[in-house]
Amino acid sequence: MPQKVIKTTVLILFVFLFFFIINQFFRENKRLLEERNQWQEKAFLYAEQIDMAKQGNGWPAAGGEEESLPGVSIREVKITALTFAPGRRDRLNYSISLTVANDSPGRTEPAVCLLYFVALTPGGEIAGTTPRVIHVPALASGGRKDFLLHGGLDLKPGEELVLYVDLPAGAAGPVKKRITLREPFN
Repeated sequence: MPQKVIKTTVLILFVFLFFFIINQFFRENKRLLEERNQWQEKAFLYAEQIDMAKQGNGWPAAGGEEESLPGVSIREVKITALTFAPGRRDRLNYSISLTVANDSPGRTEPAVCLLYFVALTPGGEIAGTTPRVIHVPALASGGRKDFLLHGGLDLKPGEELVLYVDLPAGAAGPVKKRITLREPFN
């Protein structure tokens, strides 16, 4: 008789454990399906917002203020003056004219323009870099802003100076000017 009780108890425990495992499987499956549906809803919402932005509507303005669009682009970069400092053949003084414009139909937000001066040795290795930051104010539709930049760099004759101008939020992409400094440069 005790063996029958043990066999019956083990059988009942086995059946109970089987149904418990099946129940937990379906419960976890239901939870995962609900989580997947939530992520799908979020993905559809973000896709709609991206489609609105691509259609030119821009991102919705906060608080009903005027809409700001990232439409600042670099129009022109001119090297107006490059001279070595008097009595120093390793110090280059520069004057650069930079023009930015707003091509978008709305007012732009203030932006930051980045200038990188990269000095290259005659072998093509980087001898040094000098960054410069320019703050571009908000521009109305069709507005332009000219900047005249002055400064100096430590270079040696024969080195090559590469100037990178970039508006990170600009649609036109970076502008690159390349200037080579030779020995007879005045």
